[in-house]
Amino acid sequence: MMPDAALALLHAHGYAVRFRSHEWVECLVTRDEEAWVGRGPDREAALEVALAQACPSALSQAFLRKAMMEEVAAPPPPRPVADLARPTPRGPQRPVPPLVTRAPPEAPNLERTLEELTVLKERIKGSREELGLCTPERQRLAILAWICEARAHTEPFPGEPRVRDGVASISRILTDFGKAFWPGSVTALQLQMTPADLPRHLLGGHAPTWARASELAEAALQAAVLRDDGKGFDAYGWSDEAALWPPLRDATERLQALLHEVETAGGSVDKHAAARTGSARPDPGTFQRWVRTLRWLRGAGVDADRWSRVAGRLRWWAGRRDPALANGVRELEPTFTPDRAWSEVMGERHEADVHHGDLGAALPSPLVARVRDRTRGKRLVWVGPRRDPRLLEVLHTTLAGAELDWRVSEPTRLQALGADIEGGRYDLVLAALGLQAKQHDLLLARACKKGGINYVRVHRGEAWSCLRGLERTLGAR
Repeated sequence: MMPDAALALLHAHGYAVRFRSHEWVECLVTRDEEAWVGRGPDREAALEVALAQACPSALSQAFLRKAMMEEVAAPPPPRPVADLARPTPRGPQRPVPPLVTRAPPEAPNLERTLEELTVLKERIKGSREELGLCTPERQRLAILAWICEARAHTEPFPGEPRVRDGVASISRILTDFGKAFWPGSVTALQLQMTPADLPRHLLGGHAPTWARASELAEAALQAAVLRDDGKGFDAYGWSDEAALWPPLRDATERLQALLHEVETAGGSVDKHAAARTGSARPDPGTFQRWVRTLRWLRGAGVDADRWSRVAGRLRWWAGRRDPALANGVRELEPTFTPDRAWSEVMGERHEADVHHGDLGAALPSPLVARVRDRTRGKRLVWVGPRRDPRLLEVLHTTLAGAELDWRVSEPTRLQALGADIEGGRYDLVLAALGLQAKQHDLLLARACKKGGINYVRVHRGEAWSCLRGLERTLGAR
């Protein structure tokens, strides 16, 4: 990697490069409607990951290396790297070799298309619990990106019934997500929609094709995640992580009681809200208590799907814009943070039966014991965009008895990892790729299928999501 040459090429072609440092470094490469994000232990590593996202194929990487070598042979005058406060000026400085930012389009292949639709459907279904815990904005963007990605497969095969049926199946799943989680409207799910009809303010640009709409939606989701991370919000986009401690001791029972109250007032949360609740609404004080209980329960590791369905029903009531519910609606907003812990807001002070770890992890001891028992003696590999020593320590402690390896999801390293997976080196793969990273997900899914091993999608890889994914996959309940 030649960072100076890479930066010079990017600047010369009108790309802005921005870095942000926390306990690791993030690099954001943007130009017009394009956005690429990389993370690493230092600037060079973060830039390398961002370039790998922008140039995913071996051919584009070869052109990039060639262009950087020519840049080194005739270096331009040095210029400073931009930070978030000072955007980099755009425009070419001098002629340079073309920079390839997209892989050349592959010839349409029906079998490959059907395989990719199958993997996409598996990714969507495997991400359901983690998506349900996300904020409504992230839910909308993820659903939008997924349906656009699915519908992009119809463009080279407009009359193929197997492709049409595969996309329709994915659309039904995503529609069910919307009815359960109630994040707001996703217009791309409507059958009559075309890419040009999609809201530009949401995508950040015009989408002439479904493939382009998928790229823009994924970039919008990545930008939302980066923005929330910069504000100190948690992995799911909520602002109240610090207020979740201490978690509820009897969380499972409290969630069941909350579910019972909500369903008594508005019908089963397994059914579409509008068809069940009619004009009925809860008492304002009751609604506010439900909201506070729900938000506190989020930190206690309760059943994610049940929690998400209750949250969806409360969002449905909030969307009725009833002035009497205003206080509860305000506290339901992901950006709302109480001025003290939720336990104090609720007038309760107690500790829970938890396994204490770093990163504020509060992991119920029974769950830890169940998952630890099912993973003892197994070889696991955690795959994510960065190496986080603190998280690694938590997982090593939590999954004591298992052999845990750690790999960074960079294209060249993933190829080698795929060979290891197919060769039987691991028993389980934990993919911490977020809700997108479709090319990386496809590579790992293929390798796991060929190797005959379990592939577990664990959102961004926190200890909680790893335990949930392992319990779901291994049947450790």
